[in-house]
Amino acid sequence: MSSTATIHTIPSSPSRQPAIIRHRLPPKKIAVALQQETRIIHIADIMYCTAESNYCHLWLKNGERLLLSKTLKAVEQAISGPGFIRIHQSFLVNVDFIRSFTPVAVKMFSGKELSIARSRRHEVEERILKGISIF
Repeated sequence: MSSTATIHTIPSSPSRQPAIIRHRLPPKKIAVALQQETRIIHIADIMYCTAESNYCHLWLKNGERLLLSKTLKAVEQAISGPGFIRIHQSFLVNVDFIRSFTPVAVKMFSGKELSIARSRRHEVEERILKGISIF
């Protein structure tokens, strides 16, 4: 699946043609192959993803859980963008669905609590608080 690209022209010199630079934008939807069908999922509807060996569960905001025969790393690459944080080897979360966090876990709006790896604590805190006013 190809994602949209914005095109900017940059004038070089009067004798040359302008250079074209393409910036890939993160996709807004992904196609997920399930047993009976291929589903189109809005990335913004994914609350979090969990790893289970070479499989991955997508937990959607409507309460659905989808099992994919893909690794969490493959899913992370497919939905990469500023809205998702890898908080642990087994967890990838959408920051829009985080209700609260401590140094050791994030609590999702669904009530699910997910552990934060010690090595990722500082990065996770920075990414969650980026662009948020603290009172």
